[in-house]
Amino acid sequence: MKIVVIGQGAIGLLWYSHLVITKHSPALLCSQRAVITDTNMSLTTYDNQLSVIPLNIINKEQLQLADIVLLCLKAYDILPALKQYQAYLNEKATVILCHNGIIAPSDIHAVLPKQTVLTLLTTHGSKKTDNFAITHTGIGQSQLGKLQQVTKAEHQTPTTILNQALPSVIWQDNIAYHQWIKLAINCVINPITALNNIDNGELLKPQYQALINKICYEITQVAAAENIKLELQQLINNVLKVASITAKNCSSMRADFQQNKATEIEHINGYIVELAKQHQLEVPNNLSLYQQVSQAY
Repeated sequence: MKIVVIGQGAIGLLWYSHLVITKHSPALLCSQRAVITDTNMSLTTYDNQLSVIPLNIINKEQLQLADIVLLCLKAYDILPALKQYQAYLNEKATVILCHNGIIAPSDIHAVLPKQTVLTLLTTHGSKKTDNFAITHTGIGQSQLGKLQQVTKAEHQTPTTILNQALPSVIWQDNIAYHQWIKLAINCVINPITALNNIDNGELLKPQYQALINKICYEITQVAAAENIKLELQQLINNVLKVASITAKNCSSMRADFQQNKATEIEHINGYIVELAKQHQLEVPNNLSLYQQVSQAY
């Protein structure tokens, strides 16, 4: 089983390194803008152990040999990457997308009509400390699924491989529901921590509770219009739980702010704002965060 990881960001290198450690012999395909002078990468594990991992870097022409292709990219890079690599992908390959926010399944299917495409959601924390050096900052879990029905054979192998590499990975038949849960968490944690330059745990302070409640309420209304039922208090509890577990972490959007990089706001609060327009719903708090982040960058 030939596996290729696309993306040399913190999460891409986390999956790549653990696939190497578990003897799955993956390859790594880096972005064109990457400057590659290294032959190894370094992984500092959650318990502060340092591992040196050999890099097996390939070019896009070698993608045709891959059985599983795992894209770990920013949400705004997913569709451009799929369009760039589509011609090189084996029609029988399983493509796994790992990113924040939500991308319309129809947009993905338009680019990859023949391949099996899965969605990977993860709560693992990873921080990039150099070009090919990361620290595993938080132990989480991952969920794998497809927005359309797949056979057991189509998902059993990738689920098993990913679970061996970085457990736990659970197959979810209703991945859309879990995407919305993660979207809500991102809609709260990412913009507020970025705009206020705070660690995730600061959101547990009373001063943020009213805003968190309002953001989550708006998301439940938009989700309901999309036939996704989210229970408000449970959603709020999920957000606060993640903020607590990742209390000392820097959110990805805050890191983007610090590095003066583009954010994923269009696919997070921007996604809620766009759907709200389609359903003629008011989402003033999500809109405000979307506008503030968009104007700040």
